[in-house]
Amino acid sequence: MSALLAECEARGLRQIVAVIGDSANCASIGLHKSLGFREVGVLRSVGFKFGRWVDSLLMQRIGTVTGLINPALTAFVGLSTAGPTMTAWPTCD
Repeated sequence: MSALLAECEARGLRQIVAVIGDSANCASIGLHKSLGFREVGVLRSVGFKFGRWVDSLLMQRIGTVTGLINPALTAFVGLSTAGPTMTAWPTCD
């Protein structure tokens, strides 16, 4: 996965979004966090897996590509360059 992220940045991608298909999948969430992803949203009961409804967790990684973030636009829409933060769902910390 590190090679994939490096390739994304080499191609100029500024952000990468991951969708974890079960918000209780702590191993996958931990892996993504270790690679710089942050939890930014949750889709409640959108998947049915192993006989139960599961939430999907959205994670975002802001890349290190420079010169692509417009500070004026970022301030206008109320976001920081570090990305949004939400913690309204169970975490695997």
